[in-house]
Amino acid sequence: MSRLEEFLRYFKEMGGIEELEQFKRDTQFVSEHWAELLGKYPDKWIGVKDGEVVAVSDDLKDLVSAIPE
Repeated sequence: MSRLEEFLRYFKEMGGIEELEQFKRDTQFVSEHWAELLGKYPDKWIGVKDGEVVAVSDDLKDLVSAIPE
């Protein structure tokens, strides 16, 4: 099995390429709204899903556990 095949199999097992595409869309949202997000959530960790802020925390571990599946 090639490295590419192994990589693609891994992502398929972990939720598929759609999960990677969702990550790309969410990071694009953060990039496009960076100044607004910094103003609204200063010194905070934010969780973004489907173009919306879904969790906010002072602590990264708490944020990760607060993000809905």
